[in-house]
Amino acid sequence: MAERNLNEMLNTDEVTETADAATLAKTAKAAPVVAPTPVPVPAPVAETVPVGEVATGSFVKLNEFLVTHKDKITNAAITNLAGFTRIPAGKYMMFLTNAEQDADLVLFEKPSTLWMEQGVVPDAIKVETSGIVIKCPNSRYYIGKNNVTKVTTNATNSVENIKVYSRSKTADDIRVSDETVTQSTADADTVKLHVKKVSPRLYNAIKDMTTKEEIKAGIQDFMSKIYDLNHLIKIEKELLYTLGL
Repeated sequence: MAERNLNEMLNTDEVTETADAATLAKTAKAAPVVAPTPVPVPAPVAETVPVGEVATGSFVKLNEFLVTHKDKITNAAITNLAGFTRIPAGKYMMFLTNAEQDADLVLFEKPSTLWMEQGVVPDAIKVETSGIVIKCPNSRYYIGKNNVTKVTTNATNSVENIKVYSRSKTADDIRVSDETVTQSTADADTVKLHVKKVSPRLYNAIKDMTTKEEIKAGIQDFMSKIYDLNHLIKIEKELLYTLGL
């Protein structure tokens, strides 16, 4: 009987389950084992947190804006730092408050890396130790250590939106983000409950008021006496904006 190729036999019906496994193992030549080609695993990509869209439009440096509108600063005067020759221009801005007996020196760092929109004409500028408040006909600006918060208002002086402009070395790199809230309509009693939660001091000032119009006026009067920018921004966002006052 002619010798037949084992692989050929394996592919026919001649080899059945009763075949001698030992004989087949001795006869067959083991096929070479080919290791699978490894699939390269891509390196992990670090996630980035979006910090807002790049701002569009024309901007002016904060220090230049304040010098241009220095006559609108209501409670302080800009101090001349020109005599300090080792300090680069735009690195600091100093203000002397108007108090006759107990004046303060307020130092503001890197005003040349904070930006105001071109064409803004302020009604009043107030310098606080926590930052600067700029009031305009249809907006309010809060200048903090790291950004500029813009509160846009409508014809009834209600908050329409709040945007935050980042500190940046150049106007081309300014990033703007929107402060988002869930707006709701509330009656006077509900508004007072929100006020009590956000600012107990403010609540004491408006707790006896009975209408939303009175409460809104009371909130605005209270804000004119507050020095802390973070407190002011919190009232803008969590009360005026959220409650549509």
